[in-house]
This record gives sequence, structure tokens and C-alpha cells, in this order.
Amino acid sequence: MALITVAEDDDDLRPVIVRVLERAGHEVVAVGDGGAGLAELRRRRPDVLVTDLDMPVLTGTQMCRRAAAEGLLDGVLIMVVSGALPRGADPHDALPTNTVLRKPFTGTDLLRCLRALMDPSAPTP
Repeated sequence: MALITVAEDDDDLRPVIVRVLERAGHEVVAVGDGGAGLAELRRRRPDVLVTDLDMPVLTGTQMCRRAAAEGLLDGVLIMVVSGALPRGADPHDALPTNTVLRKPFTGTDLLRCLRALMDPSAPTP
């Protein structure tokens, strides 16, 4: 399956995301802030980056901008998972994201969004 980096500062949500993705067969590396996320992107390029926006050290936007400037996001699919977006806000204006999943969400929502991201031609269940 896919190598997925998860950058999420919520200590309760991060392990849930990891568990859902690992049970679906993905290899997952999880970090708790944007600085650690950037370091992980420098260490190993994932297939998918799942990131929150509102995080300590570096926000998801700052992390993605720095990573993009270094060429670390070339070919990486980006999913933003955030409750910090005001309704109607478009994160595509702020960073090169491919899709957005608003918090709160279920494991089923996460997997459905990931499937659509990884294979846009696949039928949605």
C-alpha cells in the first residue's frame, strides 16, 4: 500500500488516525508538530502527507511551504485534516493541498477520502 506521514498535534486523534491507516494496510509515520513533520519529510518522502493546519513549531501551512520550497513534496499527495478552517475557506489558496477532511471525522471518512485521493477514478462507496 502507501507510505503515509501524519502530522497531527492532537495526542488523542493522532493514534486513531495511525490505527485506521495501518489496519487498512498502509505504512504510517506519525509526528506531533510541523517541525517534526518537516524533518520526517526530509528523511523519507511519503506517498501521502496527512496534516493538520494548526500545530505548534510550524503550522501545516508553514511546513508544506518549506517542504515544497525544498522539493520535498514533488509527487506527494496532501490531505489536510483540520477543524481550524472557517467555513468557506479554501486551503488550496494557502498550500498545495489535494483534499481537505474537516474535523471531526470518522475512520470511514478518512479511508474514503484517502481512496479518492489515491485513485480519483475509483467509484466512491
